[in-house]
Amino acid sequence: MNRSHALSAERGESGHPPNEAITDAQPGALGGSQVSGKLIVSVAFLATLVAIWFAFATRGELAANLAPHKAASKPVATRALYGDAVWAAGSRPAPALSMQDQTKKLFDLGAQHGKVIVVTFMDSRCTTLCPLEAASLANVRAALAPSAPVELVVVSTDHAGDTPASVAAFAAKHGWARWNWHWLNGNPASLSKAWSAFGVKVNSASAHTSVAYLIGRNGHERVALQAPFIPQIMSSDIKALLG
Repeated sequence: MNRSHALSAERGESGHPPNEAITDAQPGALGGSQVSGKLIVSVAFLATLVAIWFAFATRGELAANLAPHKAASKPVATRALYGDAVWAAGSRPAPALSMQDQTKKLFDLGAQHGKVIVVTFMDSRCTTLCPLEAASLANVRAALAPSAPVELVVVSTDHAGDTPASVAAFAAKHGWARWNWHWLNGNPASLSKAWSAFGVKVNSASAHTSVAYLIGRNGHERVALQAPFIPQIMSSDIKALLG
């Protein structure tokens, strides 16, 4: 089965010029500032619309690639899973993933048995779809018990732009205080290997596949969800995997 190939939105920036005192000696100051400001806002807004349109326009293709498996003929003892793709227990080992997080500590996905791990891919300077996914993830954690053995792992899609300061600001802004989270980064070669292992396509620092995987307690992939996803579905699936 092919993995998800939706691209997330590109970063955009907008700004407004500071107020300026207008005198007879500055006949063009106001006009130039207004035109410049409006142009920046318009370009950023257009880029956002195009990016969001592209993400939703490709959901049909993604749905086909991530179509859930049919239910097994035998009754399943565990609760149902509802993500965009669901794999049977023990059928899909998670790829190897070992990289430093934002605290410079080594995170090894293969050493996390007994926990449910959410693996996703983001750019801390993104201003379009990544913030939407981040806010949804905050809601997911709020729906789980404080002591639930679940962790969030973000693999950087912007090697140079994702710094300890930028990812900490991103996490704080989007309400990740309840998450035990790790933002993994490394050299371009190691990041590229990780993206490829999870079927993630990165066309530029902030144009990338927008998908989250749920890794079960035994280290196998169980669920994939296309972003933007519904928090209630992810939290329900995590609860089912926790048992």
